[in-house]
Amino acid sequence: MKRSDVIAAGLLSATVVAGLFLVVQLFIDSPPEPTVGAETLTGEEAAPVVPAVSAEPSPEATEVSPPSSLSDVPQGVRSGDLPRIPAVKAERTTSECGYTVDISELTWISHPNLAAIGLGRSSPLVVLEDGAPLRGFASRREFEMQCSGAFAVGRNTIRFSPSENKASAVAADTYAVGFSEELPLVTPDGDVWWVYTDTTVALSVPLDGVSVGRPATLKLKAGTPQNRIQALPTVTVGDVSVELQGEPPWLLAELPIDALSETLEIDVTSPQHGPYLLVQEITLDFEDGDVVSLLSERAVAPENPQPVVAPLPDGTVNILNDSSVSFASPPPSLAQPQEIKPVGEFLGRMELAGLAYISGTEVRNRIGDRNSPVRILEDGVPLPVPNASCNSVKEDGGGQYCHSREVLTFSTVDGSSPSANTREYTVLLDAQRSFSGGWWLYPGDQMSVQAATVAAQGHVLIAATVAEPGVGNLSMTVLREGDALLSQELSASELEGQSNLIPLSDISAGQITVQLVASDYVVLQNLAFAP
Repeated sequence: MKRSDVIAAGLLSATVVAGLFLVVQLFIDSPPEPTVGAETLTGEEAAPVVPAVSAEPSPEATEVSPPSSLSDVPQGVRSGDLPRIPAVKAERTTSECGYTVDISELTWISHPNLAAIGLGRSSPLVVLEDGAPLRGFASRREFEMQCSGAFAVGRNTIRFSPSENKASAVAADTYAVGFSEELPLVTPDGDVWWVYTDTTVALSVPLDGVSVGRPATLKLKAGTPQNRIQALPTVTVGDVSVELQGEPPWLLAELPIDALSETLEIDVTSPQHGPYLLVQEITLDFEDGDVVSLLSERAVAPENPQPVVAPLPDGTVNILNDSSVSFASPPPSLAQPQEIKPVGEFLGRMELAGLAYISGTEVRNRIGDRNSPVRILEDGVPLPVPNASCNSVKEDGGGQYCHSREVLTFSTVDGSSPSANTREYTVLLDAQRSFSGGWWLYPGDQMSVQAATVAAQGHVLIAATVAEPGVGNLSMTVLREGDALLSQELSASELEGQSNLIPLSDISAGQITVQLVASDYVVLQNLAFAP
């Protein structure tokens, strides 16, 4: 589907009035949860708008790993009417070209909210100029400092600039804001497939002649930004249809297929009053263990990211990747910055005294991965892009932030000034703790790793790094069926990334729990049983 096909019908026009404001039409049919009583310019009663949902994810989905992918991209066709919402007004900004539209009633489907619940920067909202879509995912420079025909979706606003210098033109130009019809929607985080309420997306997937005639189980994983679902979506192959089940934001479905044909036809339907659905994964699982991915892989972080650990010797059992990990208490509190200093129109800076050694720059120097555990909240909602490069924060904004030594530099999501937008900015430690380089343990943390029953092994292998050189230790206790097999304390000198091989007193098999207690900031990089 071409971008020019976006929102082909039902959009009322709006006129740019030089130096004043722009009236933009927004339409969306959403599940009847509420609540905005506004009228469109035609005087019709506006459809209710779904409220914003909590940014706290509910990880229920299971992972399929590692799937292979098909060479051909699926073809998709959407049927059903596009969503509708009431009209809103866009205001000129102080710049030459910029406009801003209040979308506070659409926060639930904005980039920041979707990113916060694990769905990536995948908002399907688009701005059209004379019926043609402007370019999305723009940097601040493109929609504020020049007339480039681009837009960016923030938490509460869409900011855009007309193409060329139409912002000051006397001639009327019509604009509209709606939902993209593009399939798939191309985003910085990969291709995404949106299924709107009361619509069906029909996917046609060529199987390249591979596995034709074999039985398989089709598994579909989708996310929704809505926390209340009144009607369940379905996935259909041939005459077989099943409902997607689960706790938002994650919904799953499994559907048996007796014999695969050369082309697999899949219909994903969200019924009337059903959820807005972002299809993340569709796989074919075979009895011999083969797994084939039918969609291109997305670049967003999974809801339960697992650290990437170094290769282990033959015979070792890595228990970080396949075990249940828990912490006895939430992260310790951080002292809140005393002042936020404006360093640009949409930039702010705060100082974190004494935390230089957990900054992105220092962590990168220590373990090769720029990952500070410090997170920034704007009015209680996490800014969407932590650990960005500081240059990217300053150039592109969009809720990115970086932690360099004792300074946090951040950008607001909607391009407003942090010194004038009356919002509260607070800091905390990442409660999830895991990242590509390992797991963070904070001062006083007690981490429990419960492994499945493992074969007899003679040693525990552990590799970890203290954030501040020479400061901190790590106490480790290994239990089998609740009985202690090992209790050992690792000093700061033993926590410099090297592997420590510690013998076990009893090597018989059983349910194993490893408990780790950190005295200071520590990154756990490997935890395994070895011969």
